[in-house]
Amino acid sequence: LVLLCSVAEGLKGTALVISKLKGKTEPPQTVAESRSSDEEHASGSGSEGAGDALPLSSSGSDASNGTTKSPLTGIPQIDYIFDPNLPRELNGYNLTDYPFYDRVPDDIDFKCDGLHDGFYASIPHKCQVYHHCLFGTRYDFLCANYTAFDQKTFICHFVSEVDCINSPKYFKRNEALYKAATTTVATTTAAATPPPPPPLPSPRRPSGPGRKRRPPPRKHRP
Repeated sequence: LVLLCSVAEGLKGTALVISKLKGKTEPPQTVAESRSSDEEHASGSGSEGAGDALPLSSSGSDASNGTTKSPLTGIPQIDYIFDPNLPRELNGYNLTDYPFYDRVPDDIDFKCDGLHDGFYASIPHKCQVYHHCLFGTRYDFLCANYTAFDQKTFICHFVSEVDCINSPKYFKRNEALYKAATTTVATTTAAATPPPPPPLPSPRRPSGPGRKRRPPPRKHRP
């Protein structure tokens, strides 16, 4: 019984100590810890203010979310100025009216009826499309981007070098494409050289009845 009473008294003392420890306040922060927390708070509030004050850059980059807006619009007549493959021959040339076809278009009304066999630029398609008429049948072709069909030379050239609107003036150049090439062989007639004269006969003494003989010398008797 005495032992039980002593154990109970010990438990009460332990509970009292624990309750006193819970009631104590937390130890104060050191100077270094207080200064560090103040600096973190100041830097956080400063960065928030700076983020609110920074405007969008002229290149389309948003500093608040770190994204960059692309300058491309999806319209080739506008985006060609940003094309890294833009030929240097076209630097500064206005391509806002160029069609930039990636395949032969469907809206083609060109007729080969009554036309000579040959090649013809399509003016409605800014000469990026051209036609080949052969035996009354039309075949459509497409020049690569940044080029157009030159009716003068029958090749696709840089669009800045092609006079597309005046292409019909040179449609007649097709007539020379299918002309049969006639080759004239120059024949030279050399004057016939006369045969050489026969050799002259060697001189001989005449013989025969018509030859006169000298009379034999006479002998004189003493």
